[in-house]
Amino acid sequence: MQKQQKNRLPKSERLCSTKRIDALFARGRRTGVGPVKCCYLVSEGEGEGDVSVMFSVPKKLFKRAWERNLIKRRMRDSYRHRKETLTVQAKATSRNFELALICSSSEIPDYKTIDDAITRILSQILAHS
Repeated sequence: MQKQQKNRLPKSERLCSTKRIDALFARGRRTGVGPVKCCYLVSEGEGEGDVSVMFSVPKKLFKRAWERNLIKRRMRDSYRHRKETLTVQAKATSRNFELALICSSSEIPDYKTIDDAITRILSQILAHS
């Protein structure tokens, strides 16, 4: 039996490069819905389009590591289930999408709240690109 591959978040889709992260925050557009804020950058790519994403929860708002990890786990899971429309758009237009999803709530949001926010953020990004 073959494992389902589309709901994964491999290393190649994670934004890790310091230079790319700095460029994202310097030149990227910002949007936010509820407890999740997003900084994104759409650029013309060579070849097929890529989507790179990073997740962040500030230590200033959540002192305990288990709280930050819980929120990042919920954001990653929601993004994994919603990323298909963004990757299809990136490949169709040969554009690169770089996203930084940041939790800005002072309380731990539940999964449904995060899922709704990420769904609306991704639809806003698609509408603006």
